[in-house]
Amino acid sequence: MSGRYLETMTWPEAAHELRAAKLIIIPVGARCKEHGHHLPLNTGVSTNWALEPARLELAQENIVMDYTDLLAVLNDVEARFAEQPAGTHADEIETSMMLEICPQVVKLELARRDIDPRGKRPGPLTRDPDVEHGVYSPTGAWGDPTPATCEKGHLVIETLVDRIVQNLTDMASSSFIVAPQRQQYMDG
Repeated sequence: MSGRYLETMTWPEAAHELRAAKLIIIPVGARCKEHGHHLPLNTGVSTNWALEPARLELAQENIVMDYTDLLAVLNDVEARFAEQPAGTHADEIETSMMLEICPQVVKLELARRDIDPRGKRPGPLTRDPDVEHGVYSPTGAWGDPTPATCEKGHLVIETLVDRIVQNLTDMASSSFIVAPQRQQYMDG
């Protein structure tokens, strides 16, 4: 696959490319979200709750749109490498990925295990220990980032890139089948 960036084109060039393209990739994500005391504000899976309804609505207009569900595509990899007992946010895996991608922004000396003893519950992270719904997190993390390593990050990212490339290859094929509704992103 070859590609071009829309931001480098004039609008007539972009219009031509968009009409001719079999596959268009638009990066989206939550750019400013807390990730513990040790990681900068970056991104996460919270956009899946907006992307899934959009994907389903576009499918009704015969427009195929998909996104990479990190929780699904990395589940088996995390199970192999993670030492933490629980986690999904600013945890061992995300911290390992950042150590591989951009180690100079990781402040591992500030990393703290932050696992709500009540377990992962529906709802967002909160610093309110008395909340009825959600996960209490005084640091803005969910998991244990302390066993993170650059080596784990490399293996996770290598797998993630391979799976994204495979998904894009599948989407570009004429035999691509749209995934069924991902119910977990339709609730709340």
